[in-house]
Amino acid sequence: MKSKKNLFSLKHYSLVKQLLIVFGLLAIAFVMILMPVLDSNVKGIIADQMYDSLEESQTALKSFTITRDDTAKGRVSHIFYNSKLNYIPWCTGFRDRSMPLFLYQYVYGDDLVNIVKDNAHKSIEGKGIYEGKTYYYRIAKFSISALNSDYVISIISDDYSAELLSSLTNRVVYIQYVFLGITAFILILWVFS
Repeated sequence: MKSKKNLFSLKHYSLVKQLLIVFGLLAIAFVMILMPVLDSNVKGIIADQMYDSLEESQTALKSFTITRDDTAKGRVSHIFYNSKLNYIPWCTGFRDRSMPLFLYQYVYGDDLVNIVKDNAHKSIEGKGIYEGKTYYYRIAKFSISALNSDYVISIISDDYSAELLSSLTNRVVYIQYVFLGITAFILILWVFS
């Protein structure tokens, strides 16, 4: 009576084929498990970086150290809001003057209403989508008597986060290639020594 060959057994393959199969399965598992974890962590780091950039920009505004270069890059835009009169006396960094109103309506309006109503919060951070773009924003109590405002809304678009995400993802992919290459090299040296 002939014994049945178990297709899932690696015993009937040569050592090189066994190592290639094991290495291939490990590489697939590495990519399938690690990539989603890395992706969520990288996106969290990016969001934190965006909010830190907004906070730094607001701190620069408070100390009047913001430069024209900061607003010229178009990365952070500021909207000054007067809650007593419910109007925007001044904004900076927008090419289209109607953009702050659209962003109010679709992105940060609810949080602005909440922070004005609730005096316990000094700042609120969030993000929203308008016309297919994600906007990160930070609303803070910020009094400038010359501008007749008591809140500032700092906004940055996802263009900057996309640059950061692309840069970090490329670095992570290169690190994975190096790791897999070194592992393959060690396995090849081990097999042929």
